[in-house]
Amino acid sequence: MRGHAALAAMAALTVLCAGCQNRSAIDGAHAKPRHSKSCDHSHEAKPKPNPKPTSKGEPTVLRVREAYEQHFGEATRTVWVDVRDQDEYRAGHIRGAVNIPLQSFATNLDQIPADKTIVIYCQDPAPTGVCTAAISAGRILLQNGYPPGNVKILEPGPGAWRQAGYPTESVP
Repeated sequence: MRGHAALAAMAALTVLCAGCQNRSAIDGAHAKPRHSKSCDHSHEAKPKPNPKPTSKGEPTVLRVREAYEQHFGEATRTVWVDVRDQDEYRAGHIRGAVNIPLQSFATNLDQIPADKTIVIYCQDPAPTGVCTAAISAGRILLQNGYPPGNVKILEPGPGAWRQAGYPTESVP
C-alpha cells in the first residue's frame, strides 16, 4: 500500500513540459516545472530561419552550393541569367549563363523560357546581403506569369561561385 501511495505522489508531482512535452518534476519550493536533463533547451518562441521567401511575388533564394548541386549542368531544365552590364559579363560569368542586363530585361523576356528553372544573378551583394538587380529581374518574371517555383536568385553571387571553384568563363 505504501508503494502505491509513493507512486501516486510521484505521479502527482510529474508534469509535462509545455514546450516539448517531456516529463519533468515539480520543484516544491517554487511550484514550477523543473526540467530534466533531457529538456535542456529554452521554450521561448524563436523565429525559424526562412532563407526562401514564401510570397508568390518574390523569387526563391539559392545559395551557391545548392545552386551548383541542384541546377548546374541541367541545361535542358535550367537557364542561368546574368543581369549585370555587358562589360561585367564579358569579364567573367557562370559558364553557360546568358546576359540580359536589368536595364533591358523586361523587353527581352522572349529569351527566357517559362517552362524551365531560371537562376538569376548579378554582382556580389552589398553588405546588406541582397543583390537588388537579380531580385528585380525575378519579380519581372513573376509579374509576367513565370511559375513562382521556377524563379530563383543566386546569392551571394558570381564572386562566391568563383571562390567555390565552380565553372566560369569569359568572353574575349
